[in-house]
Amino acid sequence: MEGRAIECIKNGKSVKATDFEVELLSQELQTPIRNLTVATKTYSVVSAVDMVKHRLGSKSTILFLKNGKGDDT
Repeated sequence: MEGRAIECIKNGKSVKATDFEVELLSQELQTPIRNLTVATKTYSVVSAVDMVKHRLGSKSTILFLKNGKGDDT
């Protein structure tokens, strides 16, 4: 699907990934989450992760993309 991509630029070189899964939150989903990207305002980080914490394990990786300094998390 056009537009669904993550692009990383390092040392002027671009790497674009398009093969990833996106899912909407649902109480019925119980599958473990291996990699989670949280893109939200700083003050919403805790509540966002709280919604899926039961699906996170010791080997889960979380990437936080926040708007703010992180003082209140």
